[in-house]
Amino acid sequence: MLHNQGQMRLVMGCQFSPQDLQAIQQGYELREAVAQRLDADLQAPKNFAQLKHFEILSWLIQNQYLDIRIAIPLKSDGLPEESDRQLDPHRIFHEKVGIITDK
Repeated sequence: MLHNQGQMRLVMGCQFSPQDLQAIQQGYELREAVAQRLDADLQAPKNFAQLKHFEILSWLIQNQYLDIRIAIPLKSDGLPEESDRQLDPHRIFHEKVGIITDK
Protein backbone atom coordinates (compact mmCIF):
# COMPACT_ATOMS: atom_id res chain seq x y z
CA MET A 1 0.00 0.00 0.00
CA LEU A 2 2.75 2.45 0.91
CA HIS A 3 4.89 1.57 -2.10
CA ASN A 4 1.94 2.32 -4.42
CA GLN A 5 0.98 5.53 -2.57
CA GLY A 6 -2.27 3.88 -1.47
CA GLN A 7 -4.61 5.50 1.01
CA MET A 8 -7.09 4.11 3.50
CA ARG A 9 -10.13 6.00 4.72
CA LEU A 10 -12.10 4.81 7.73
CA VAL A 11 -15.44 6.10 8.93
CA MET A 12 -15.96 5.10 12.53
CA GLY A 13 -18.96 5.50 14.78
CA CYS A 14 -18.97 6.99 18.26
CA GLN A 15 -21.29 5.62 20.91
CA PHE A 16 -22.50 7.89 23.66
CA SER A 17 -23.51 6.87 27.14
CA PRO A 18 -26.71 8.33 28.62
CA GLN A 19 -24.46 10.66 30.67
CA ASP A 20 -22.76 11.88 27.49
CA LEU A 21 -26.12 12.62 25.88
CA GLN A 22 -27.29 14.47 28.99
CA ALA A 23 -24.12 16.61 28.94
CA ILE A 24 -24.71 17.44 25.27
CA GLN A 25 -28.30 18.43 25.99
CA GLN A 26 -27.05 20.68 28.79
CA GLY A 27 -24.99 22.68 26.35
CA TYR A 28 -21.70 20.86 25.82
CA GLU A 29 -20.45 21.15 22.27
CA LEU A 30 -20.85 17.92 20.30
CA ARG A 31 -17.18 18.03 19.26
CA GLU A 32 -16.11 18.31 22.92
CA ALA A 33 -18.37 15.39 23.89
CA VAL A 34 -16.90 13.24 21.09
CA ALA A 35 -13.35 14.06 22.23
CA GLN A 36 -14.20 13.16 25.84
CA ARG A 37 -15.85 9.87 24.79
CA LEU A 38 -12.89 8.87 22.62
CA ASP A 39 -10.44 9.82 25.38
CA ALA A 40 -12.39 7.66 27.84
CA ASP A 41 -12.44 4.69 25.44
CA LEU A 42 -8.82 4.82 24.28
CA GLN A 43 -6.30 3.15 26.54
CA ALA A 44 -2.59 3.66 26.82
CA PRO A 45 -0.39 0.93 25.28
CA LYS A 46 0.13 -1.97 27.66
CA ASN A 47 3.33 -3.29 26.11
CA PHE A 48 6.05 -2.48 23.59
CA ALA A 49 4.20 -4.09 20.66
CA GLN A 50 1.10 -1.98 21.28
CA LEU A 51 3.25 1.14 21.54
CA LYS A 52 4.82 0.36 18.15
CA HIS A 53 1.35 -0.15 16.64
CA PHE A 54 0.31 3.30 17.88
CA GLU A 55 3.48 4.81 16.44
CA ILE A 56 2.79 3.20 13.06
CA LEU A 57 -0.83 4.40 13.15
CA SER A 58 0.33 7.93 14.00
CA TRP A 59 2.86 7.87 11.15
CA LEU A 60 0.22 6.68 8.65
CA ILE A 61 -2.09 9.53 9.67
CA GLN A 62 0.66 12.14 9.70
CA ASN A 63 1.81 11.14 6.20
CA GLN A 64 -1.75 11.06 4.82
CA TYR A 65 -1.90 7.32 4.15
CA LEU A 66 -4.72 6.98 6.64
CA ASP A 67 -7.70 9.26 7.24
CA ILE A 68 -10.10 8.51 10.08
CA ARG A 69 -13.46 10.28 10.40
CA ILE A 70 -15.95 9.95 13.22
CA ALA A 71 -19.59 9.65 12.11
CA ILE A 72 -22.40 10.47 14.49
CA PRO A 73 -25.99 9.76 13.44
CA LEU A 74 -28.06 12.78 14.48
CA LYS A 75 -31.76 13.25 15.14
CA SER A 76 -33.66 16.03 13.37
CA ASP A 77 -32.97 18.37 16.32
CA GLY A 78 -29.20 17.97 15.84
CA LEU A 79 -28.65 15.81 18.93
CA PRO A 80 -26.99 12.38 18.64
CA GLU A 81 -29.14 9.29 18.34
CA GLU A 82 -29.35 7.04 21.40
CA SER A 83 -26.61 4.36 21.48
CA ASP A 84 -29.07 1.49 21.04
CA ARG A 85 -30.34 3.12 17.85
CA GLN A 86 -26.80 3.43 16.51
CA LEU A 87 -26.34 -0.34 16.74
CA ASP A 88 -29.38 -1.03 14.54
CA PRO A 89 -27.95 -3.23 11.71
CA HIS A 90 -30.41 -1.67 9.23
CA ARG A 91 -28.76 1.72 9.59
CA ILE A 92 -25.58 2.79 7.81
CA PHE A 93 -23.24 2.97 10.83
CA HIS A 94 -22.78 -0.38 12.51
CA GLU A 95 -19.84 -2.62 13.31
CA LYS A 96 -17.94 -3.94 10.30
CA VAL A 97 -14.83 -6.00 9.91
CA GLY A 98 -12.69 -6.10 6.77
CA ILE A 99 -9.47 -7.59 5.52
CA ILE A 100 -7.43 -5.67 2.96
CA THR A 101 -4.82 -7.34 0.77
CA ASP A 102 -2.28 -5.93 -1.64
CA LYS A 103 -0.31 -7.73 -4.31
